[in-house]
Amino acid sequence: MRVAIPAWDGRVSPVFDVARVVQIFDLDLGRGVARAVGSRRLPDGRAASTVADLGVDRLICSAVSPQLEAVLLMAGVEVVTDVCGDLEEIVAAVASGDTELSRFRMPGASRGQRRRAADGAGRDGREPRPAH
Repeated sequence: MRVAIPAWDGRVSPVFDVARVVQIFDLDLGRGVARAVGSRRLPDGRAASTVADLGVDRLICSAVSPQLEAVLLMAGVEVVTDVCGDLEEIVAAVASGDTELSRFRMPGASRGQRRRAADGAGRDGREPRPAH
């Protein structure tokens, strides 16, 4: 599974819409392994399409506008919001199977939002890619 997290100073960037950099990780959920693929600059006005073009299966962020979220969902990217904290700790938690990320939830967010494309399919209408 490929995961993207908008980054600022080693932490989740506060709002995806204005993030300048996204960190990309490939996760092997079955074995709890995470491999950093690298970081990508997010061009103004093309953040959502850039993430989709990178083959991302899941975007983990603090917040995202409904407009960009809609673009991501239409591209088959699952969106997980209300998450804050250290990037490496969050990636390790996801790789180990933590689907709720409770300890990384924004203050006041009892349970984060997780949204998928309307039909539940992955990118391009297919089932989500297997872990690498």
